[in-house]
Amino acid sequence: MRSLDFVMSTVPRFGRTNGTQLDFLAIRKRALDTARSAARFARLAENAIAVTALLAIVLLPFIEIVARPVFGQGVPGSIDLVRHLTLWIGFLGAMIAAREGRHLRLGLAAFLSGKAARIGSTIAGFLGTAICVVLALACLDMVQVDRESLHRIAGVLPQWVPEAIMPFGFAVIGARIAWSTAKTYRGRAIAVTAAVLLSVGLAVWPETSRSALFIPGVCTLLLAAIAGAPIFVVLGGIAALLFYIDII
Repeated sequence: MRSLDFVMSTVPRFGRTNGTQLDFLAIRKRALDTARSAARFARLAENAIAVTALLAIVLLPFIEIVARPVFGQGVPGSIDLVRHLTLWIGFLGAMIAAREGRHLRLGLAAFLSGKAARIGSTIAGFLGTAICVVLALACLDMVQVDRESLHRIAGVLPQWVPEAIMPFGFAVIGARIAWSTAKTYRGRAIAVTAAVLLSVGLAVWPETSRSALFIPGVCTLLLAAIAGAPIFVVLGGIAALLFYIDII
């Protein structure tokens, strides 16, 4: 795909004789600039939330230590707050790692080249996205169950609210894996479509024959690791598979 600079370099050549094309290129440039600004803002917001959560988890115990002898009581619900902040830091860190392409991998995909590398990246994107979709749906079920709970963190915040980072985080990670591992738009579309179809297929698979999926599932996940999928995809996929066939 041609870069924006190359596209815009054609404006003087065609713009004088074709006002419609000039308008199209100007609109496209504004759209790209808006998209880049939105992406930059989202990146800064994501980093800011992660830093804020990290500072909060450091400051809360310190405030607790100071407040108890001085005021006779600590921060209400501080233990629950720290526990859920730890959850947020973990998922925000995983989202940022997916954004930067810093998840741990086996590195064997570096030895692939040409068509094998393209196929491997598509397989890694497909399975990585599929596992994240499955985990996101599982977390969403848990959040929906906890919405019935009357428990409030610090007596104010419903328990399901901080837990919502789990399905959201896995969804974001899955999207970023599909975008980064598959190098072409076609590969990304194949990865996302296959991931959705696999998730639907697992949902309707008969419970009585799920155990037959264990060996093929593990082999497929190991293949994904060789193709360049992150290590957490393999570990999380095996755990999800064990729960799926009711071994654990």
